[in-house]
Amino acid sequence: MLRDGDSLELNYFLVAFLDILGQREQLRRLTGLPHDLKPDTRMIETVRATFGAVHGIRGIIDGYLKAESNPGKIAHLMPEDKREALRRLLRSETMQYGFSDAIVVAVSLKGEPGDSVPINGVSTALHASCGAAVASLVCGHALRGGIDVGVAAQISETEVCGPALERAYALEQRAEYGPHGGRWAGGAVYS
Repeated sequence: MLRDGDSLELNYFLVAFLDILGQREQLRRLTGLPHDLKPDTRMIETVRATFGAVHGIRGIIDGYLKAESNPGKIAHLMPEDKREALRRLLRSETMQYGFSDAIVVAVSLKGEPGDSVPINGVSTALHASCGAAVASLVCGHALRGGIDVGVAAQISETEVCGPALERAYALEQRAEYGPHGGRWAGGAVYS
């Protein structure tokens, strides 16, 4: 709880709430540890399909977030004295955190006029979300998400809380995914 004298800055954020689908059924297969402490084939497959999927998809998102603000792909083409200006121009600030099989990517939209950091962060978050959705499908896991722009507060170095997160979560919950052989049953949901 905030005590007298504590402060919390409300701001506008872009928040993406991403969820790896099909995890609940897989996790329910893990009902205990093997008696001889040697995992069987079924347990290994379940761990790969759950913990492995979460770890892999979070790694994909992290890779996108790091790569998008890396000026290395064009910096070598510029004179040495211009490279720092390029780094500042391409800089973005994004946050990523997760719990269970959900991943949150957030970007503060606070900035001064002419500051490219907020819009670079938006671009990076959208690229990471879309890229992770495609990559996760390639790996056999559907990813569903909701993205919102609204009020939130940064409550730790990597975490936001507020209406923007709640609405992104609500949008993710409304997106349809049905028992149609793993295909999308509906389209995107916008509010």
